[in-house]
Amino acid sequence: GRRGGCVALPRPASGETVSTTGSADAVVSGLTRPVTVNAVSGGGVLDGRGAGAKVNTVSGDIEVSSVTDAIKANSISGNITVAGGTSRVISTKTISGAITLSIELEREGQLSADTTSGDVLVRLPHTTAGKVSLRSLSGRVASTFAEAVISTELGHRRAEFMLGDGLGSLGLTTLSADLAFLCLSLAPLLSFSPVLFVPTSPTLSTPPPPLLSPPFPLSSPPLRGFTP
Repeated sequence: GRRGGCVALPRPASGETVSTTGSADAVVSGLTRPVTVNAVSGGGVLDGRGAGAKVNTVSGDIEVSSVTDAIKANSISGNITVAGGTSRVISTKTISGAITLSIELEREGQLSADTTSGDVLVRLPHTTAGKVSLRSLSGRVASTFAEAVISTELGHRRAEFMLGDGLGSLGLTTLSADLAFLCLSLAPLLSFSPVLFVPTSPTLSTPPPPLLSPPFPLSSPPLRGFTP
């Protein structure tokens, strides 16, 4: 849940590391150069316009909006949300938190989302290009991109395929949670009709239960000030 208020930080200098303690959120905006933000039980709320950032938390959530540069976000149990804008590098990792990404990836860009037990939801435009790898050890995997072919091998779900010219790199991995890789123009439909299934054989006669059912975060709350 959120949290013990917020602390608005002055515009950091180039390469500066900003650290907070306690349960207050670190709110950073007006970036002109890359910055690192470290928090413990508070979260990090960033306006990503103008520069890249690296955000590290222990249990606080991370929220980044209006991305224009590289973003790296790491947490142990906090949720990570990156929404709005375009980036060449998006790197997100959390152990038990969920990851929600809704952005545009630059040509030859790199995107990674890794969790142990947190759900992963990534929404990208249909123009996205790159080699895609989706993997879940014991969770469920879905995609609305036509190129995706999801397979099951020894109980592990995975998909590896290419979008566009394949020059970018996109890797989504979770150990025990669900994973969805969605085309941004189609994603809103799934909020009303989550009907994706994981095929277990080419002759599947009885479909399994709906893949994207609560508590999977199909309708994740938007960032403050962000309109999806």
